[in-house]
Amino acid sequence: MSPAASSPPVTHPPGRPGVHVVLGAPGTGKSTRVVEEVVAHLEAGGDLSQVLVLTPTRLTATMLRERLEERWPHATTGMPVHSHQAFGFAVLGHHARLTDAPAPTLLTGADQDAVLAELLASAAQDDAAADAAGWPEAVRAALGTQGFRDQVRDLFMRAVEHGVTAGELAEFDDRQGPDGTPGLWRAAGRLMREYEQVTALSSQAAVDAAWVVAAAADLLVVDDEVAEDAAGRLQLVLVDDAQELTAGTLALMDALARRTPRARWVLAGDPDAAVQGFRGARPGAFLEWARDGVSEVLPCSHRHGPALRAVAGRIAERIGAHGVEHRRPGPRADGEGSGGPGVAPSEAGDGPGVAGGSVRPEEAAALVFPSVHAELSHVSTVLRREHVLAGVPWGRMAVVARGRGRTEQVRRALERAGVPVQVSGGGQPVTGQPVVATLLDLVVAALDLARLRPGAFAGQGAGSAAVVDQERITGWLTSPVGGLDQTSVRRLRRVLRAEAGAPTGVTSGELLEQAVLDPAHPWERRGAETGALRRLATALHAGVAAARRTPDGRGWALGVDAETVLWAVWDGLGLASGWQRQALAGGVAGRRADRELDAVLGLFAAAEQFVERRPGAGPDVFVDWMRSSQVARDSLVLGRQRDAVQVLTPQTAAGHEWEVVSVVGVQAGVWPDLRLRGSLVGSSRLVDLVEGRAATVADELASVRHDETRQFLVACTRATRCLLVTAVRDTEESPSALLNLVEPLPDGAEERPWAPWEPPLDLRHQVALARRELLAAAGADTGEDSAPGEHRIDPGARAAWAAELAALVRSEVPRAHPEQWWALRQVTSARAPWPADTVPSVRPSALGTYQDCALRWFLSTHGGSTPPGRSQELGILLHDLLAERPEDPVPALAAEAERRWAELGSPEVWWSRRERERMAEWLRRYEIYRRESGRELVGTELPLAVEAEGVRLAGRVDRLERHPSSGALHVADLKTGFVGPPSELPGNPQLGAYQVAVAAGAFEQGTVAGGASLVQLDSGERIGTIDRRQPPLDEGEVDHRERVAQAGQGMVQPRHLATVGDACRGCPVRSSCPAVPEGREVA
Repeated sequence: MSPAASSPPVTHPPGRPGVHVVLGAPGTGKSTRVVEEVVAHLEAGGDLSQVLVLTPTRLTATMLRERLEERWPHATTGMPVHSHQAFGFAVLGHHARLTDAPAPTLLTGADQDAVLAELLASAAQDDAAADAAGWPEAVRAALGTQGFRDQVRDLFMRAVEHGVTAGELAEFDDRQGPDGTPGLWRAAGRLMREYEQVTALSSQAAVDAAWVVAAAADLLVVDDEVAEDAAGRLQLVLVDDAQELTAGTLALMDALARRTPRARWVLAGDPDAAVQGFRGARPGAFLEWARDGVSEVLPCSHRHGPALRAVAGRIAERIGAHGVEHRRPGPRADGEGSGGPGVAPSEAGDGPGVAGGSVRPEEAAALVFPSVHAELSHVSTVLRREHVLAGVPWGRMAVVARGRGRTEQVRRALERAGVPVQVSGGGQPVTGQPVVATLLDLVVAALDLARLRPGAFAGQGAGSAAVVDQERITGWLTSPVGGLDQTSVRRLRRVLRAEAGAPTGVTSGELLEQAVLDPAHPWERRGAETGALRRLATALHAGVAAARRTPDGRGWALGVDAETVLWAVWDGLGLASGWQRQALAGGVAGRRADRELDAVLGLFAAAEQFVERRPGAGPDVFVDWMRSSQVARDSLVLGRQRDAVQVLTPQTAAGHEWEVVSVVGVQAGVWPDLRLRGSLVGSSRLVDLVEGRAATVADELASVRHDETRQFLVACTRATRCLLVTAVRDTEESPSALLNLVEPLPDGAEERPWAPWEPPLDLRHQVALARRELLAAAGADTGEDSAPGEHRIDPGARAAWAAELAALVRSEVPRAHPEQWWALRQVTSARAPWPADTVPSVRPSALGTYQDCALRWFLSTHGGSTPPGRSQELGILLHDLLAERPEDPVPALAAEAERRWAELGSPEVWWSRRERERMAEWLRRYEIYRRESGRELVGTELPLAVEAEGVRLAGRVDRLERHPSSGALHVADLKTGFVGPPSELPGNPQLGAYQVAVAAGAFEQGTVAGGASLVQLDSGERIGTIDRRQPPLDEGEVDHRERVAQAGQGMVQPRHLATVGDACRGCPVRSSCPAVPEGREVA
């Protein structure tokens, strides 16, 4: 039964005695007035038990409670500050204790979403189920989406607030009007009834926030004992941020007021500053509570000087009229000031708004940029300038974005610029964090393995390989938990094959599965790849050990819950201490580790909450519960408070202030966002019907515009001294008209020009600037000719820049000392890099690069190589496949290639089909080659290590084959790219080196080199064009033995010649080569 069904909905009268309404613009001291009212009551001899302070959210309640505790430190009990929902929950708790009923449990938004997702799942997947539930065809495609569930939750909240039961909601379907969807509310009414039944039948009476408020209002009206217990002693009731009151909380306030006829009520708010309109807030409703109208208008802004007050006034005037007399507050009685009393003193010790003994002026600027990158780069520079030059602590600055989708982009940009960031109220579900998704999947795997006992974990139980197949393991390895990329995973596969001796019929994927199921695997090689796999094996083993089963194997043993299994897996990974060290060390890696640890802590908090609320539920139920919800779980605080720039939305910024605030992304169509709220399910239309209003689309659009402007006002009025509002203008986006309210366009101007570029204010750019200016001055001093327009400065400026660099050198700033400047550096050493008796090591695959350009070879083999591109990754996948299954028929190879496609780590996009077509062509040509080459396969991916011609040849061969007639060995190298013209094959250095190695005894199968081939799989239809052969070693015209010897001797020399040629166009080390313009500066 709906909570409002037991009694008619209550509504507040137009005015009541004993109510004092305080109206004030942002920064005029409304919350301070609430605090002082409580203090005055206590100083007059009153008691805290006679006071109740209500706020719209738990976060604002926490903030106000802390302010009260600071203002009145004599309290021996907790400050009576609660959110509306928390007060309603306390009323329900009183009722439960008085009636010996079980205590209710509050459903969070994430819990509600999980229940709705489960109830809608069948209808979303099956048309027959959707028909049975009565869902109209117009909404069926949306039934399984997060957006639809959000709108349904909003519809249910509006219904409960207005006393509309599930049955009545269904009856309202015939009254939707021409803009409605016939049958929608009838189906929603059925869903609402199911939702109420499911939550009522949970292990503990589960209630959501809207139901709590409505039920509490009912109890205060009809139950004298509950009302006396909850409100009998109250003499002072204060409501802060009263502009956020909804229909439900207004009804609760009305019921409470009826039970406290002798209490003094104070409602403080600003109708222009409501940010919860999308949750049903009625910004101006609280103004009707005073019998004689508004009791008091706060006259002075304590936060803003004249510039910021003017901005706030211009924005407020665009909002529908509610108490307009408060919109233009005057200055403080003690003068204007620029920062207001809310500006915390800077860590530099200058105090608010002070730098070098002078007051920093207020700033309010609206800027436009050509790209989002330029916009966020400028914001980063402003924040760094305020911190470095003005001494503003990072924690006294904030960036506000319109929605959650932009906050992550802002975070990344600021972190790249070296600005410490804390994203507050981002609203991302904890399961949306990759590390959390991986941990949950590891828990699931451990639970599944535990069900397969005995012998499952050792890989002996039936089905263990199905639980931990290679695709799943690859996902773990490339997650934050594994820390590898796809190239590292392929390297790990090769290590596994090498250690296993490449047994016939066993693939590297199967070896991967075996290793992860064996935490005691005897690794011969140590490294990042094997360490990641070893961690996963240990974590799985620990999770299985923790997931004990009952003797009959039908359930989980006593004490096995979400926390125990999750902790076992996390502890087994052994990542905590390493991530902690990285987080404390700072930098990019430190910030990443910090985010991962935050996500893990959020997961454990959710597990703890789940175990408390659902004792006896197994860990598998917890995983399902976590995965089913895509709504962020509640948080009481703005993250961990630390000295970092806050990145927020207007909703989480409300109630706070910072010295410097940047409002970003103020684009047309984004802010204001004029899409109608709940338009699909018609929640606002339901409210209009219940309240007897006949709102038109124009009315609804005006209401949305006012809500959006209110959020913009709140965002802009968080600044106490410096406000920066930014947008982008390019071919696709244009700035919002709201920018003109911050800084009006000059007369006659049609658009705002792009803001000038400012160099980033960090040490790296400061070093670069000082070096450039000093070198330019040195050039002017020597009388050297300068290019037209080249910058020249006088000797005095040169001395100043030299002093600047000297200071940077003393601070050990990288690249500041001239010894570290590439342009001034000399050759460090002319000695050979290896001892004279060293046997040069030569990789056959590198010989071609060395012969083309010795410098490219040297730089590429010493860190100058680039990661493999997409085509190379496809080729590597093919090589691995053909090495493991060289004799499989093409259909089996194609099926295995499709199965391994996920290893490439790329999304399924339009060009994926073309890549699959290329793979199919490669396999088809491979089959032609295998069938018609006329040679027998000896082995694949065979290691090569032998001394020949005074060098050590080392590497691997793709295929080693034998000529049936002569028994001579033939090396085949598979190629998926261009191999050059056939005329170059006799002198191909890689194939020649392979033949030299064969003749030197590299393979036990023989020492007669019968030729070598480049197997061209990317083109050709006949064996002659696919199998590009090099003559046998002793029959060709090229002396490959001499070439190998010369290359080996040249590779150990101290100097390497740069050779200009066709290969320069794709050279990965051009920027370090003296033979081309790009590299001359550093060579």
